[in-house]
Amino acid sequence: MTAPLDEPPLVTEPGRDAGSGAAAAPSRRDGALAWIASIGLLAIVSVAVPLWIADHYGALGVPRGDDWSYLRTLFRWVEQGNLNFNNWVSMSLLGQLVLAAPIVVVAGREIAAIQLQTALIGFAGLVAVLLTARLLTRRLSVATFVALTVAAGPPYAVLAIGYMTDIPGQAFTTIAVALGVFGLRRSTPSTALVAASMAVSRFAFTIRQYAIVPLVALTLVALWTWGIRSERRALRRVLFAAAGAGVAAVLFYAYWRTIPASKPFTPGVPDAQAIRVTFYKSAGLLRLLGLLLLPLIAL
Repeated sequence: MTAPLDEPPLVTEPGRDAGSGAAAAPSRRDGALAWIASIGLLAIVSVAVPLWIADHYGALGVPRGDDWSYLRTLFRWVEQGNLNFNNWVSMSLLGQLVLAAPIVVVAGREIAAIQLQTALIGFAGLVAVLLTARLLTRRLSVATFVALTVAAGPPYAVLAIGYMTDIPGQAFTTIAVALGVFGLRRSTPSTALVAASMAVSRFAFTIRQYAIVPLVALTLVALWTWGIRSERRALRRVLFAAAGAGVAAVLFYAYWRTIPASKPFTPGVPDAQAIRVTFYKSAGLLRLLGLLLLPLIAL
């Protein structure tokens, strides 16, 4: 077993095999401890700290932002079987309703439990970031730093304890990306992992529409990967999976538009005011991202 790259080389006594059980055991133990420490640190930053802050300041179990509308939709759907978007919902949302419905069935209108679920889903997405970064950088310390950069960002803690679609949408999107990266980075690319990535991305689309972006990107990269390898069978599988995901997304959106009191996006020609507002908001977002990513750039 190869020692993790973050660890120092294993030094052995003359004549002693470095791969022997006695010598390799410390390396395996240290590697496992490093992973446990990384994942534990992520759990503290992304789940424990936001929960503690929300509870300490009396915000745990209190709706915020668009939560009031999403929670109202959830409770009405579970308790009365009536799906209505309150003239407020423009996100896909349905996948998030499905995830939280069992909590309402078991615990009733326990908002704190629903907020905890959001935090745990976000944590799963951060673990996917950690695994992806570890595969790409080959250093657990760097991968941990990347995941912590996401978790420590100013918007994350606020959104993690809530019922907005941002954190679940991001989490399932990063899980889809992780599956795709692991499938395509293998010496023999895996069509099964790529298909699983498409399925997760398709589910993320039922939470928030932007999840269609990694699905399209993954399809293009997969077609390129197997195209240059001239593997026609794999190409057919990818095309079939991508077509299935695309058809499912179209059918889902067609159904979504039939839900009463929704606010579907309506494309239009932007006027000067819209362009100006978009420019200023985008510039502010770029400045914020630049400040957040400075540690990564330095690293």
